Amino acid sequence: MTFIGSKTETAMLIFAKDHLGMGPVSEERSNATILQLVPFDSGRKCMGIFVQLPDGRARLYVKGASEILLGQCTEILRDPSRDLTTTSLTPENDETIKSLINNY
Repeated sequence: MTFIGSKTETAMLIFAKDHLGMGPVSEERSNATILQLVPFDSGRKCMGIFVQLPDGRARLYVKGASEILLGQCTEILRDPSRDLTTTSLTPENDETIKSLINNY
């Protein structure tokens, strides 16, 4: 699967394909039950979409300014190449991620 778009969007799609079991984008879009769209807002610097999961729960996908979204995080993925377990976001993790963002 090849993705076209900004570096951020393609990185998110590659992550979803490799670690969340996402199939082709066209299939995912046609199969998704959208509950609510949260349009981009320059004050929030993000946008989102709520989708219905197969088990009846809902999931919010958010895309936006890295530094803004990081400020809302309390947990990070431990090692997404192994599994999707999380750990608390420590000040050290926060600084490492901010450095990655700034150098990207």
